[in-house]
Amino acid sequence: MNASASTSASPTPPPPPSQTSTPPPAPTPEAADETPAPTPQKPRKRRTGMWIALTVLLLLAAAVLVAGFVYQRQKVANGEERAYAALELSISSDDYQEFLRLYPKSEHRAEVERRMREVQNMERDWARVLQSDSRDAIVDFKNMYNHPYYEKLCDARLDSLDWVDAQAMDTPEGPRLYMAKHPEGRYYGDATRLLATLSERDAKQDSIDAAAVAAQLAREDSIATSLDYSVYGDTVFDGLSDEAKKYIKKRQ
Repeated sequence: MNASASTSASPTPPPPPSQTSTPPPAPTPEAADETPAPTPQKPRKRRTGMWIALTVLLLLAAAVLVAGFVYQRQKVANGEERAYAALELSISSDDYQEFLRLYPKSEHRAEVERRMREVQNMERDWARVLQSDSRDAIVDFKNMYNHPYYEKLCDARLDSLDWVDAQAMDTPEGPRLYMAKHPEGRYYGDATRLLATLSERDAKQDSIDAAAVAAQLAREDSIATSLDYSVYGDTVFDGLSDEAKKYIKKRQ
């Protein structure tokens, strides 16, 4: 009985260390101050909106650049076509050289170069025509190139030469020939006035000549009636015309 009592009175053994639960120590005020505060996170929705706006701006900027480039190319192309069309009426090789300078890569370059050489040939040959003052040279040039601009120059040059010749004749026939050849000539009005002047002058001269002839005939008739050819012989013919000589002999 004493053994049972001693057995029941023995103390309970302590639990193993692994099963012992120790509460964590309470944080000290110093440790609480050293703990970093949590970083606030920006809302994802706001960041996504900024990227979308930036992308839109970039796309708009790219569109503006592309549109400007296309517009500039179109502007250059339109200017080139207008300049090329203007060359159709040009008669100066300088205009063709300027086109090639402004548009060196033009698709019309070969055609412009060919036409420029033709214009240069015309300019060279026309300079020779002006130096020669030859009607044949002017006509040959006109038939060779058959260019509207130079055709007018040739006609004007022939008109001037014919007018110079008409004045040099110094007779009514001169302006008459000019007026018949150039009914719409530059000097047609001048030719009309010159014809009137020369005709009036010739009419006066004819009147003077008629009076002189009449006076000469009267003188010769007087001599014929006062001189005796049988007495004076050929001396009565001194200073008389052949008609007067015949008249005196007939009167004798």
